Amino acid sequence: MSRPREIDPETNQVRMVGVPISVANHDALKAEANARGITMAAVVRPLIERELRRSQRAAKNATT
Repeated sequence: MSRPREIDPETNQVRMVGVPISVANHDALKAEANARGITMAAVVRPLIERELRRSQRAAKNATT
């Protein structure tokens, strides 16, 4: 069962896993999940992990 999304009217963004994303991106991710018959978490998790690795590399490069 999915939770209702809360849209910030000022930014037109949805909070997902503590990360604000645009409503259009949220809808695209939801459509992909539905088309593949999987949960939103299964679609979003790899994206979050990739972004985390990228930011960790950037932080490491900034300190060296």
